[in-house]
Amino acid sequence: MDQTSDPKKAFKTRLKNMLSSSECPPFLFVGSGVSIRYCSIPTWIGLLKGFVENNKECFKHKFGYYSSKCSNDPLKIASSLAEEFHAHWWQSDEYEDSRNDYSEIASKDIETAFKIELAKYVETRKQLNEGLEEEISLISQAVISGILTTNWDDFLQEIFPEFQTQIGQKEAIFADHKSIGELYKIHGCTSKPESLVVTSSDYNKFMENNHYLNAKLLTLFAEYPILFLGYSLSDPNIELILKNLISCLDKDLFHIEKLQNRLFFVEWQSSPCNPSIETSSYTSNSIIIPLVKIKAHDYKEIWEVLADLPRTLSVKTLRQLQKMVFEFVTTSKPTGKILVQGIEELEKIDELEVVVGFGNISKLQERGIVGLKARDLLEDILFGQLQEQNYPEIVKKVLPSVIRQNVFIPFFKYQRATSNLNADNSLKAHTFNNYTLTRANTITIEDYRVDTGRTRMTNLGQTHATLESMLKALTPIHAVQAIPYLPKEKIDLTALRSFLKDNWSEFGAKENSYSSPYRKCICLLDFLEYANHN
Repeated sequence: MDQTSDPKKAFKTRLKNMLSSSECPPFLFVGSGVSIRYCSIPTWIGLLKGFVENNKECFKHKFGYYSSKCSNDPLKIASSLAEEFHAHWWQSDEYEDSRNDYSEIASKDIETAFKIELAKYVETRKQLNEGLEEEISLISQAVISGILTTNWDDFLQEIFPEFQTQIGQKEAIFADHKSIGELYKIHGCTSKPESLVVTSSDYNKFMENNHYLNAKLLTLFAEYPILFLGYSLSDPNIELILKNLISCLDKDLFHIEKLQNRLFFVEWQSSPCNPSIETSSYTSNSIIIPLVKIKAHDYKEIWEVLADLPRTLSVKTLRQLQKMVFEFVTTSKPTGKILVQGIEELEKIDELEVVVGFGNISKLQERGIVGLKARDLLEDILFGQLQEQNYPEIVKKVLPSVIRQNVFIPFFKYQRATSNLNADNSLKAHTFNNYTLTRANTITIEDYRVDTGRTRMTNLGQTHATLESMLKALTPIHAVQAIPYLPKEKIDLTALRSFLKDNWSEFGAKENSYSSPYRKCICLLDFLEYANHN
């Protein structure tokens, strides 16, 4: 059977050829239709309605009242529900456990309590569609560069566990667009309830910073084919993205013609049909953006094409390669992981899968050390990825600069290793009149304690006989705040290191509300392990 008599095969061949013509695998823009299809999660309005019906005792009226009052605008409905839910959450015994876990973030505004319980409700409604197991299996095999989504649920994190998740508009804006395998959740995530964009005030704040996100999006449009999935062209999120793209276009900088065969829009068909591809467009302010419209009832053939795209290395391997390159530029000794040769010494370069080029080696090594950031030093305390022969340069060139910008930075490890630490913890040299370094001998465990909730934290420190009992009793969020309130003789360093390593991906590798007390705990570990305690 030739392709002309097999429309599905012809569709797959054409789509693969179009996507393969780009230098990079496609970037997915994923909307609510994906969560509805694969997880049976209701629409936005459906979630709000279900939440009200599931929590009738919290609201004075049925959902229809709020919907009619707010002209069926989900943002306004959510704002109204959040305001009414606030007092009930703080007073009801039903939410005592939630208050214990989230009281600090919930106390910041009137809407967070609602977001906390809505996030839980979203995850309870998530149920994988048993009729689509084959499609779901294919999704995880897709060869893609990254994902941007407005969905709240964690379906995509589960499907792509190797991807680095950036939650919220701020993390998406400041993430390195060259990073491999990024998942941008620009409207927040249920795993971080306070990040959800759900009310009118949330959306207004989102729009205030939208021009920064536009710059990020323009970069993605310029570098990757974009596949929109789970959206309608009339979706406000899509209209905003495309209109912003148009507003950024400059005939001298970014020709519209460059978008030809780079914007793919999947349009779901309610009735069974063969998948098809047709040229289309989107028009705004008399500017026409070319689109490739894909019509499909199911997405099996689309995922099969994405799974069949060429990629020489997996996301995991590419991330490991990034890490190896980082190790290379921060050490002057071979690690056994990387072969370093001049280009003239490579006999069969066409047979190599990966070639990484650098400039002058000695200059590169110095730049690698000087370029270390606060996060690199914090990570080194836990995982030890920096080489000891570089510690003198860290003491002389890195610490003075980094500590000037960040108060809580670990430094005792490097001072001790370079014999720059006196018995009283003062430094022999290299203080550079830095406030923290010049007062190293006055630092105590009290310096690592958070200021908020001191009475409660002091009680927790007195209640628990060991660090281990504290870690069993408290969530990580509360533990990072309470640990410095333990007497140092109660803190087992092995247990502390293990706890901090286990929570690095949540509080250290990315920024959130509890990163600051988490960093203080890493500095506390550095202090307890490497400072002198007489």
